[in-house]
Amino acid sequence: IFTSLNGALTPYLSIIEGSGKLKEILLIRLYASIAGSIAIWYLLINNWNLWSLTALPVTTLLFSFFWLFRYKKKIILKKNKKYNLFDWKSELASFRTRIGITSLSTYFFSQILIPILFFVEGPKIAGQMGVSLTIAGMLGVLSQSWVTYQIPNLGKAAAKKDWLSVNLFFKKSIIRLSIFYSLSSLLVLIFYSFYMPAEYKLRMLEIWPFIGILV
Repeated sequence: IFTSLNGALTPYLSIIEGSGKLKEILLIRLYASIAGSIAIWYLLINNWNLWSLTALPVTTLLFSFFWLFRYKKKIILKKNKKYNLFDWKSELASFRTRIGITSLSTYFFSQILIPILFFVEGPKIAGQMGVSLTIAGMLGVLSQSWVTYQIPNLGKAAAKKDWLSVNLFFKKSIIRLSIFYSLSSLLVLIFYSFYMPAEYKLRMLEIWPFIGILV
């Protein structure tokens, strides 16, 4: 439910981000992530168990909503005659549909493995897969920052139909992303093989399945 409510705010945040306010949007995500992590630990310590999973989407929703309402409420509440050429209703509806399909697809090709493993192999293997996927996922998120910081430039170039610049920005970002991800994965594997305590290794998949996930 809370993830869906976040999805409803995503188009507004994306439009602001695409107009060049990347720093502001990234700061919101940073603050929400820090607050969400603290909330998760608090709930886990107080035996809220699986309910702790709601902490991050709730904090993200609260930070996003209050920031939009306080600083950008004209975008949500008022109609600016100057921008009537932009059909907000149809544009946002189609955008939400694409986000929904993308989110479901992401879940089915990645996270759906965990409940299947839980049912077929038991909680131990499912937990190891979950931890290993999370590590690989975080490396992916960090690597994507090479693309994220170019979003305003990509948006401006696309608006001007400067496809040569779009291709240039994209190719440079993908090359940097690939190099960063490869080196980060290598460092994680070295740490896993030689420096990680045995009790932590037990919480992850063995080396070859873990390499497969990183690849």
